[in-house]
Amino acid sequence: MGRDLSLGLAQIRISTAVSNDGLEYGTISPANFRKYRSALLDPLRNIRYLAGEVRLLLHRHNRFPGISSDELIHNPFAMALVMSEYRMGRQAAGNRAARLVVNALGDLEDLQKNAVYIFGRDASDVIQIQAGVRKYLDYVYCEKGIFNSAACEARLD
Repeated sequence: MGRDLSLGLAQIRISTAVSNDGLEYGTISPANFRKYRSALLDPLRNIRYLAGEVRLLLHRHNRFPGISSDELIHNPFAMALVMSEYRMGRQAAGNRAARLVVNALGDLEDLQKNAVYIFGRDASDVIQIQAGVRKYLDYVYCEKGIFNSAACEARLD
């Protein structure tokens, strides 16, 4: 456990936690390293680091500065982009040139299919969110030309 591993429920890297606290990973002491490793193995603290990382990803100048959680849940592209960057690291490109990972689209599929509970939302808002996600995924799979026609047809089944 002496490396920069991904730890805990949210699989946060020690270097990510250190960076989010405003420190440089390469300069922390062994005692600080152990402190971060211990913190990331605590489920509550691990999720707090996840929340902090997501907020940092969203509020960068070339992303969605000032976006609220309510605006985020109604913006499938923003959700897919932050999930992509969470998985593969921060991208320097602006929103239009940023790359999405397929897993992020799968996460949106789960949200759209009601596999993920949308906390504290009334049924009509959940339906609206899911419809927005469905419309976005139909655009990505069928209209944007990234995927072949078989991917689009599979969505229609």
